[in-house]
Amino acid sequence: MYDYVENFKKLNDKQQQAIILLLIGDNNKTVASKVGVDENTVYRWRNSEPFKSILVEMRLQAVESLELKLNSLGNKAIDKLLYILENAENENNQLKASTFILDKTLQYNQLEILKRLDNIEERLKNE
Repeated sequence: MYDYVENFKKLNDKQQQAIILLLIGDNNKTVASKVGVDENTVYRWRNSEPFKSILVEMRLQAVESLELKLNSLGNKAIDKLLYILENAENENNQLKASTFILDKTLQYNQLEILKRLDNIEERLKNE
């Protein structure tokens, strides 16, 4: 596995600041201004090793962390909907929970069907 943490520590302070600013969404011009370098320097950093690899790896780590949090929240939300569905004294609330669950299930199934169709189309193109 790429040891981006150790390599991050080897970058100079301005490069470390630049990576952090890029991770939060700043563009090259804004990063250059905040870090105190020319925009071409940021561009050059982004296209050089190990800066580029560190930036990619840190982005991947951030996305993975976000996915874990979203999955955890999603599980809690599903548990709450199931609780409402099974325990709500008001039938209207049970109906709302049921409808929401069915709508999301349908959307998920439609997305899966679209993915399968894309895969089939891709295979047919390659034959």
